[in-house]
Amino acid sequence: MSTVKIKMALDLKPQLGLDMFETKFIYSIDIFELAAAMQDAFIGTPDYLGETLEELIDEISDVVDEGFAPLIKEASYRIEHEGITEAAILISFYQGQPLVSEIFTTKAHLGKGMASFLLRKSINSLYYLGYPKLILYVHPDNARAIKIYEKLGFRRDK
Repeated sequence: MSTVKIKMALDLKPQLGLDMFETKFIYSIDIFELAAAMQDAFIGTPDYLGETLEELIDEISDVVDEGFAPLIKEASYRIEHEGITEAAILISFYQGQPLVSEIFTTKAHLGKGMASFLLRKSINSLYYLGYPKLILYVHPDNARAIKIYEKLGFRRDK
């Protein structure tokens, strides 16, 4: 299985259809819940590399608490129901531009459009914050994600 990810980029423009789900901003207090949801979302997919919950907590903490690449808080969201995260997107500032650090939907909520919705919401936020472009990296075997990204206008970037 390949571990080299595909870089994709999008020139930002306003998005429509952003009233489907209620979102919440992401805070340090959400790290454990986000890690548990991310583990659920990734197990059995090309993105799962056997990470423990503790490793995912560290990974998310590194983004949310401004370690590796500072979180753009105004463009990072989660969808939750009764205190349980169903989907989330974390946007970081990396090498001078916004980066999708994490995006995931728990298995019980796949196919509801949550990832597309969160991505469009983040795109709008970044656009209105004045950013011109958004980048992300995706596993080449993650066909479902690549299809979503291409539908939203992302193109492979070098």
